[in-house]
Amino acid sequence: MARKEVTITREQDNEKFFWKVYPGERHAQKGDTICLTVVGTDAVLLVPKEKLFGRQQRRDVDMPPGTLELEVKGEEGKYPYAIFCMGDPAGFAVGGSNPIIIIDPGP
Repeated sequence: MARKEVTITREQDNEKFFWKVYPGERHAQKGDTICLTVVGTDAVLLVPKEKLFGRQQRRDVDMPPGTLELEVKGEEGKYPYAIFCMGDPAGFAVGGSNPIIIIDPGP
């Protein structure tokens, strides 16, 4: 299946820094690989609907700077998630609002 990239970077708006998720809305299909790349900070991935990646329970995933690859195992639907960045400034990354992965119907 396909690789779907998601990148988290530090951005600046005037003099205020914040963390941004690109794209804020990522479409994928079951069997695709979500590649989360964090630039310049440690982070924690928070997935409230753990079925997205095939686990039974909610699990927070520590992410050092670099890329984390996770296979999509969830059924069709919308899966909001959050990324908490430890860098300066510490806080949740934004993606328009909270980032979301949308599992589309298969072919």
